[in-house]
Parts: sequence; structure tokens; C-alpha cells
Amino acid sequence: MSGLEKRPGILTMLLAAAGTMPLLRLTHFLGSSVSPLVQYVLLFSLSFVLGTVIYGILRILNDSGSRRRSRPENRWGSVAETLVLCAVCCWALRQLSVPMGLCIVLFCVQFVVSRMIRQYLSRNRPAYPTYANIQKPVPGHSVRRGVIILSVYVSLLYLFWRILFTVPAGKGIPAVVFAVLLLVCETMDIADSILNNQIVSRRAAYPLPETGEGEIWPEVDVFVATYNESRTLLYKTLHGCLNMEYPDPSRVHIYLCDDGNRPEIRKLAQDLQVGYLTRTSRAGAKAGNLNNALKHTASPLVVTFDADMIPRRDFLKKTIPYFMHAQRRNAGLPEEEQIPLGFVQTPQAFYNEDLFQHHLYKENLTGNEQDYFFREIQPAKTASNSVIYAGSNTVISRAALEAVGGFFTKAITEDFATGLLIEGNGYVSLALPEPLAFGLSPEDFPSLIQQRIRWARGVINVLYQINIFFTNRFSAGQKISYGTAIFFWIRSCIRMVYLVVPILAAFFRIPFVDSAIGPMLCFWVPYLIMQYVFEFAMTGSRRSSPWTNIYETVLCPFLAGPVLLEILGISLKTFKVTDKDKERGTHFSWRYMLPFLVLTLLDAAGLLAALLDLFHGGSSGGVVTLFWLGYNFILLCICLLFVLGRKNETKVGLRKSVISCELSLPEDGEVLKGVVVGLSEQEMDVVFHGASAFPCDSTPCQIRLETDTGMTVVTAVCTGSQMQKGLTVTRFVIREFPDLNQFLSLLYDRDLAYESRQRQLFLSPALLQILKQRFQDR
Repeated sequence: MSGLEKRPGILTMLLAAAGTMPLLRLTHFLGSSVSPLVQYVLLFSLSFVLGTVIYGILRILNDSGSRRRSRPENRWGSVAETLVLCAVCCWALRQLSVPMGLCIVLFCVQFVVSRMIRQYLSRNRPAYPTYANIQKPVPGHSVRRGVIILSVYVSLLYLFWRILFTVPAGKGIPAVVFAVLLLVCETMDIADSILNNQIVSRRAAYPLPETGEGEIWPEVDVFVATYNESRTLLYKTLHGCLNMEYPDPSRVHIYLCDDGNRPEIRKLAQDLQVGYLTRTSRAGAKAGNLNNALKHTASPLVVTFDADMIPRRDFLKKTIPYFMHAQRRNAGLPEEEQIPLGFVQTPQAFYNEDLFQHHLYKENLTGNEQDYFFREIQPAKTASNSVIYAGSNTVISRAALEAVGGFFTKAITEDFATGLLIEGNGYVSLALPEPLAFGLSPEDFPSLIQQRIRWARGVINVLYQINIFFTNRFSAGQKISYGTAIFFWIRSCIRMVYLVVPILAAFFRIPFVDSAIGPMLCFWVPYLIMQYVFEFAMTGSRRSSPWTNIYETVLCPFLAGPVLLEILGISLKTFKVTDKDKERGTHFSWRYMLPFLVLTLLDAAGLLAALLDLFHGGSSGGVVTLFWLGYNFILLCICLLFVLGRKNETKVGLRKSVISCELSLPEDGEVLKGVVVGLSEQEMDVVFHGASAFPCDSTPCQIRLETDTGMTVVTAVCTGSQMQKGLTVTRFVIREFPDLNQFLSLLYDRDLAYESRQRQLFLSPALLQILKQRFQDR
């Protein structure tokens, strides 16, 4: 198979497996007087080192070969390669005492099947270009190879130890069932972690290509899709679109695509002098709406925005040059050597705090929940041409859309499916890490659940709509990348297993791990520590294991059921658009509290039962049950606090503000200078230079706000002051802004992304901090 796929990893596994046979004899000779566990560690370590060395040698040979001029494949050389590989496999089987006759039969079968597959692939396998074939990447932040190798070593050492030494085979059928269930979940977890880390480790940067002076920029159609969003929300988005800079503004055509066919929205489009497109039928939902817009427009590039996504002024200037560069590269080349750029995806970022930041008092310490995906994983997927089209903040080639028949209408996640089809049709994709548009994250828990159920079911349903894995349209790297994206939603079922199995094990005294304390300390503890260390090294400040577990646990009771239904083929035919116009509040409901309350009470009871069992001489495997019950209890307590919500004390959602301001006192004309540290459409927080406090009264004040991109004046009234981190912060309520457009430009045309400034390595301190903040809020 290595000869067929030209991938050194597969040949490494074959040669390492063959080399394990003499290593097994060597280990038995060296460790005949020690325990089986020591022999296992020795054999595994020697095999791992052998595999690492073989892989390194093959990569060096492969890299040196790729620099040589490609030559036609040597038919007899490939036959010899297949013979050698089949012989190696059969020799390994012979070492396991398989009869010689059977080995010969297997040799012949392997050879014939391998040659048939090779002939088929050589005739039908297309090229798999990536954006790196258009523009040479600049290596980004990378983790040292030694850290990656150590992480894989520790994870696999732990996994094989669990499989070989910890299954309670003699403790009854329930114990074996629980053990196998957890082993399957852990195996999927470790495989997913290794694959995701491999993807992220390949992240690189693609600088903005230069454009020549006087070069003609292409025409662009901007689609703002809407169904039931308010006029106020759409006005802000359209204002941002109209504010986008372009060398020739007449070549940018903005269209409001209203699937609700509302007269007031038509009037809004007329007032702002943008195109208005609608239809009488809503077939295909958002995808059908966008396809209708494609029929009435003709520009070679299409930009898609959700109704709440407000682009920054430089959105087009930081995305369109990539298409121009690709066009210059392809000019004059034969058609078979051209590499067309399908779409450029920018992050979906948000100007308000997400629910996790707000409810858990982490708005100034932790980034948005989706930052890790859009700003780390997505750019890394460029290396395998598997970027996920997210439906908004994207520039797409019209030719790419026409090649796949427009936006895909048979799935509720039309964006994910459309991106797959474009990439599988020979187009390359690019994901940028810099946020260039900002929108509204869901403002209440029911909306968040509704959104994630739609995403989960839609992504899984794409498996039934599009053949991803059993086709040669996608490379092995693409299939792995798409697989991890789909598996992400299956993790909700795995998280439920992690929550429920320890409770059942404690109540019914079922040991799902059969091991002494010593081996657990030697295998399990290093694995847990390595998970923390490696995630810290891979994700920088955007994600940590505890916060990943919090995100998954909050959503898993509501996602696990729909995900299972979708896997079984019971699909969601219609969906409700996520409501982005709700005002934030606690939105407390027993419907969402009950699952966590029941699980917390059962976990606490299981914790007590496990303690009593351990106190009365229970098995050492009960320590594992006790640990997971304690860890889950802390997780569930944080989930309870999350669902309880938080009192909405302020509407200042734009925390990241560095805006100079000047305030004119009405009575004496004195001017106070300061800095706005928090700003929204309703309120602002100001720190004045050299002033301890501002007199709080109902007198309106004129405040002049100024940034690098503009200036505006607002009328505001002071409502009070408070101390924050040693500074006096004065709160103002904005009563009036004479120029709405200037104010909106100043408000939204900035980098509004929340950046993580704290790494939460342990759950217990996080729980205590949340409880402390809730107590102070009372």
C-alpha cells in the first residue's frame, strides 16, 4: 500500500511491524527475569524508536526524491516494490508460526490485489493540489517535533497498556462491557487528538500578495442573506458592506437577499441604494436564496455574509488579492497545469461576549469559544486543501460554484457541503487567521443549543449526501481532515459515556479498570499530564483541556440524542434560523437545568458509594472510578452555574476598546481627556487622565471619540463610577449621536476579537473563581 499511495507512514508501519518480530525475541531474552509490564514497555519503546527512525529515513528519501525531476513510473520497479512488500508481510506472518502453505497463498493474494488496486488508481487518481502550489507558505508557529513524538509515544503506550493489561476479563460480563465501551471511546479520542495535532502542526502563513499599481481589480458581488432578521441589524451589516474600500467602488455590487420578501426590508435596500433580491418560493432555504442571487448577478467573485456579520473596511483589500495572484499564476499555463482558487475563508468572529465568556465570568480572560477552530485549525487545513466553508465572511469564485451546480441545497449545512464539492472538484481553498468581519454570537442558551444541533446533524448528514471516503476525488489528507470535522460532533456521545459509565460503575460496584495503583501511576498519570502539556504547546492561549471539557459537557446532554439519530439516518428535514436579535439575560429554564441537576446528584451519590467501597477494601480499580466521578462532579457544577446564567449588569459588550476621547464640561467648558475602555451602542466606560472621579448627574455631556479610522461626537449622561484594577472607570449612557454612520464606523470598524490572556490548567480553581464572582455579584 505504501507503493500505491506514496506515503511513508504506511511503509513505516509495515517495516516496523516486521521488525517487531526479532525485537520480541530480544525483549524476551533481555527481560526474562522481569515482569510482563516491564517487557511490554521495553518492546513498545524499541518498536516505537524503530518506527520513528524508519519514518525519518523515508521522509528524507521522499523529500530528496521530490526535488528531482519527476519521471514516468517504472513498471518493473513498481512490480518489484510490491513483491518486496508482500514478502515482508508474509515473512512476519511466518514468524508468528503461520503455516508456510498459508503464507504462500496470502502472498499471492496480496500481490494480485495490490497490483489491481495500483492499476486502478494510476488510471483514475487525479492530482491533489493545495494553495501552497500557488503561493509559497511562510512557516508559522510550530511545535517542536520532539514534543509531538513524545505525545504520540505516551498516548500509544497508555492505549496499548489499557488494551493488554486493564480489561477485567474475569470480573463478569458487565465489567467487560463497560471496559470495552470506555476503551473504544478512549481509542477514538486518542486517534482524534493525534490527527488534529498533525493537522495543526502544519499551519503556515500566506502573506497578502502584492498588487500592481493600475492593475484592474475584478468585479465582486456581495450577498447578505436574510430571512427574519430585524431592519436595525441589517442596517448595520449593509452599512459595513457599503463602507468597504476598493480601488474602483463601482465594481462592487451589494445585494440584500431577502428570503422573507418583506416590504420594510425592500425599502431599506432602496434607502441605502443596494440591490434587493427575493423570490416567491423558499425551496432550499439559505442555499436556495443564494442560488437565486447567483441567477441575477454575473461578477466572477461572490462574497457571502450572514445578516449579522459586519465587515471591516479592509475586508475586500485583504481577500481579493489572493484571487488576483492565482489568476496571474495561471495566466499562460496549459489548462492541466492551472490551479484555480475556489474560496478564501476568513474567521467568524464576534463583537459580543459568547455565553461561556459571559456566564462564567471570563469575558476579559478567555477568547471566544470558536476562536480555536477559525484561527488555528482552519488556517492549518489549508495545507491539505480541506478548509471548511463556514457560510459567511467568505469570498468564492463564481466559476467554482457553477462547476458544482451552485450552493448545495440537500443539506441543512449547505456551506459545509458546498465547500466539500468545490475542493473535490479540483479547486483549492485558503483560510486566513485574521478576523475581517464581526457578528453576534447567540445571546441565550436555547439559541446556542438550536444552532449546534443544526450544525451537528447537518455535518453528519453530509456523509449520506456526498461520498467523501470511498472516492478518489479527495486525497488521504482531505479525508482525514473531513473525518476529524465530522468526529467533532460525535464527541458529544463520547462525553455522555464518560459521564454515565463511572456513575453506573460506582452504584453497581463494577470495576471497568483492572490494575494495581503502581501501573496506573506509571501509565495513566503521564498520559493525563502529557495531554495538558501538549495542548498547551499546540494551541498557545486559545484553548486548554479543561475548557474543552467544559464546552463539550455543557452541550453533550442536548447534542448526543440528535447526533445518534442522524448517525442512524433519521435526518432533520427543516431547521429554525438562529435568533440573533434577543437581548441577553439569564433565560433560565428548568428544561435546560434538569439534565445537569440529575447528573450532578447521581454523580455525588456515586462519589459517596465509591468512597465507601474503597474504604471497605474495594479493588484498586475503584481509584479510577473515584477520580472520574470527582472530575465529572466539578465539571457538572460548572455546567450548573453556566445554565443558571448571570445577571446582565451592562450592555457594554465591546471590551477591546482603545479609543481616545475628550469630554467638554457644560458649566465651565473644561475639557477632560481620557480613554474609552468599553463601548457599545448604548453605553461606554471611560478612564480619565488624572481624574479620580467624574461628578455623576443627569446633565448631558458632549464626548468626542477618535480612532485611526475616524472621529465622531456623542451626547451621553454619567451614571456612576467604580474601581477596576486600581483605575476609576466612569460609566456613561449614550443618549444621542448626531451622525449614526460615523458612529457605526467607529464602533465596528476595529479589531474586536477577544484574546485569551489566561490559561486555565485545572478545573477546581476555575470553579472557585466562578463561585467568587457570583458571590460578589449578589
